[in-house]
Amino acid sequence: MERIPFETASQEIENWLNSKKIPQKRQQKQAVSVEALTDLIQEGTLIVNEDFTLTLKLNFPENIKMNELVFKHRISEFELAPNRKLVNSNDPQSGLVATAATLTNQLPTLIQKLDSIDLENVNHIAVFF
Repeated sequence: MERIPFETASQEIENWLNSKKIPQKRQQKQAVSVEALTDLIQEGTLIVNEDFTLTLKLNFPENIKMNELVFKHRISEFELAPNRKLVNSNDPQSGLVATAATLTNQLPTLIQKLDSIDLENVNHIAVFF
């Protein structure tokens, strides 16, 4: 697959962040995630859809028998609360797992079963919610 030009990928992420009204200061604080998401778009692994949902193609789908995850554009605390109850609140990773599960309409256990590379990519998305 041909790589998407950096400028195009960078603009797609910027448009996505702006659509979510993520302040510049927060974007700068999460610069590593912004860069990672840009790289994923360049590779063709991440797609910003017209409605600003995200589609992440999984590198190692064997563990969960799915090829991709689709992330909502926005979530509310009301949607997030049930998944927070299903994860270990003493584990720092659990907040991102609960957020990712809510964003993708999956159970937290499915997110926890992701390969570490795929989970890292998921976390780069979840930090913006």
